[in-house]
Amino acid sequence: MPAPIHSLPVPQSTQLQSRATPLHNTSSIRSTGHVQDTKAPQNNPIDGTSFSERLSEFVQGVDEQLRTTEQMTNDFADGKQNNIHGTMLSIQKADVSLRLLANVRNKVIEAYREVMRMGA
Repeated sequence: MPAPIHSLPVPQSTQLQSRATPLHNTSSIRSTGHVQDTKAPQNNPIDGTSFSERLSEFVQGVDEQLRTTEQMTNDFADGKQNNIHGTMLSIQKADVSLRLLANVRNKVIEAYREVMRMGA
């Protein structure tokens, strides 16, 4: 019977190392350890793109990928092209994109529900 996992030795190269990052901007922290009141930026994204714009661009990209895949699949089925490798890659890319979109949707819904629970 093999040894339990928790009793196996861990090689030195795979042990976790401490990767603490130093704090650089501590001006809002008082000596008592309390955080001063600061206003969070309101809808001020770093690069000028809001979450809704990024989400919309992502959805449009997934839609375009699905349309391209559908066209490639139809062309392959009709005999207009014989690139099975490219068609299969396109199908896999569309599948991954669609799964990612579904996961993003689930996380957004989960975050919305969490915010709604905070108000109750």
